[in-house]
Amino acid sequence: MRNLKGKRALITGAASGIGRAIALQLAAEQTHVYLLDIDEAGAELVAAECRALGVEAVAKRCDVTQSTQISAVIADMLQQWPAIDLLVNNVGVAYYGPTENMTAAQWNWLLGINLLAPLQFTRELLPTLLAQPEAHILNISSIAGLVAGGRFTAYHVSKFGLVGFTEALRAEYVRRGLGATVVCPGPVQTKLYERAVSGRANKRVPVPPAWASATPEQVARKAIRGIKRNRALVLVTPMAHVLAMFKRLLPGLLDWVNCMGRRKPQQAAAGEFAAGQTSAVTPGLRIAEQTTALATVADQPDGVERVTFNSRGTVCEGWLMRASSCDHPAPLVIMAHGFAAEKSFGLLPYARQFAQRGMAVLMFDYRHFGGSGGVPRNLVNCRRQQQDWQAALKFGKGLAGIDPQRVALWGSSFGGGHAVHCAAQNADVAAVIAQVPMLDVPRALRGYTLRYGIQAIAHGVYDLLRAAVGRTPHRVPVVGDSPAFAVMNKPGCQSGYKKLLPHQTAWQNSVPARILLASLFHRPIKQAARVRCPVLVVMAENDQLIPAKLLRMQVAQFGDVELLTVDGDHFSPYHGEVFQTVVAAHNEFLENCLVNARTLSISAHGQTVSGGMGSRAA
Repeated sequence: MRNLKGKRALITGAASGIGRAIALQLAAEQTHVYLLDIDEAGAELVAAECRALGVEAVAKRCDVTQSTQISAVIADMLQQWPAIDLLVNNVGVAYYGPTENMTAAQWNWLLGINLLAPLQFTRELLPTLLAQPEAHILNISSIAGLVAGGRFTAYHVSKFGLVGFTEALRAEYVRRGLGATVVCPGPVQTKLYERAVSGRANKRVPVPPAWASATPEQVARKAIRGIKRNRALVLVTPMAHVLAMFKRLLPGLLDWVNCMGRRKPQQAAAGEFAAGQTSAVTPGLRIAEQTTALATVADQPDGVERVTFNSRGTVCEGWLMRASSCDHPAPLVIMAHGFAAEKSFGLLPYARQFAQRGMAVLMFDYRHFGGSGGVPRNLVNCRRQQQDWQAALKFGKGLAGIDPQRVALWGSSFGGGHAVHCAAQNADVAAVIAQVPMLDVPRALRGYTLRYGIQAIAHGVYDLLRAAVGRTPHRVPVVGDSPAFAVMNKPGCQSGYKKLLPHQTAWQNSVPARILLASLFHRPIKQAARVRCPVLVVMAENDQLIPAKLLRMQVAQFGDVELLTVDGDHFSPYHGEVFQTVVAAHNEFLENCLVNARTLSISAHGQTVSGGMGSRAA
């Protein structure tokens, strides 16, 4: 049914949420609509909005738990309209809580609305639909109709039934011109959760976070596209796509996660730093030993000024170190760390070196880390951290005594990729230092074992499932020793990371596991060609996380770049002789780009290279 103009549609549950959004978008397609809802006043308001778009719209009250009312409104509609071309079964309710607490009346109520009502509407309207040259049935189900979880059993039953009903209709009638589509969104920002019945005394139904939810308008757009293309199944939200993929390709994985998640926890993960946040446990999944975190936040070091700036409504904390001696306005170096790390983890020695050479330095914590706000704590979110870099850059340029035309970005590991991304978005950045940068997570992960990949997927999916129902995060260790699972469990990672920790810190060795899935799409190397300023990349020959061969290939994608190669692993640039070598190269690079304010000229192997790619070995 590619052309919806002039067609006639019946929509249940049309007073709000997805039903309202579908009605309005169909009206925009010049489809006449017959709207049903138990809230007649709300349905009439939607009908008025549809009429304003130039179509015929009728609103009627219907309690779909009463089969006689369904039959009556269908008869009334067919008296007003000669035919119907589209049936949208949208109405739905939910029950959350232990299944053993559900009464027979609650089962009958939920199944009557979610499953039996769509069956009756379809059964009574099938003769009319089949009489049309083309017609369509659209059933709004849920990802809960494809993947099951706990405490929503009755809801799952109804939605699985609706998916199967749609598939059977399609198999039987598609060759007779009757299409059938089932829409399975992840969480949607509707009143379903607020209106859901809770089976737990004095406890409300958890509402999924907005970041994991689609809007009704997004669902409606994809649903109508599914009608036009006669799709059997329409998935909405990344979470729905991921869960459906695992269900199809790894059918035992989700069952394994559910089984393991129900066992008695063997070990509690690190506690939340923020007040009121409780520790999430790691249910039955083997994790590495947690590093011990002390009770106090790292002390503010001498010679720095505490500053704060706003990033998308959350306060980020930074340390500002003024230049030791410099004619104002001074150049500025903005620094941020790598995966799950804070500004107090080894950045100060670099900052002091830069300040001694006439450069101001701004070190900052990402949201959810260190002195910055945001809950849950230690949440690694690539998009948000990129936003934090943009906010830090804007804040740094506006500082008193700073030259906004001489600002460099310094990032390490994950932060190195963020610095590259930020420079690509801001042509006025003067220079970038990317130290052992993570520029392409999917490529870097090729060196990991299949066992690691399966564990990472299981942890990530379990955390997303918990987030979808508003529960506390499922956490995994940041660093650990193989074979125990951790985000970084290659040899030397745990010892190297621990050396970065200050003596007093509230940092915890855990992060919400959803980053294990989200990072698969993190590829700042795609922005390399857009970086217009000089770039210094530091590469460790024995880096256990970012293969040297891979980084060499990636460096070639920058325009004006120098590659500094050092002996050691991913954490060596913070200690001993390697640190001295690296900081000397940083100083020379930044003095050329910022202090001397001249075109980068790199000395490599006794030759002068202007622009292009230079290299040096330490």
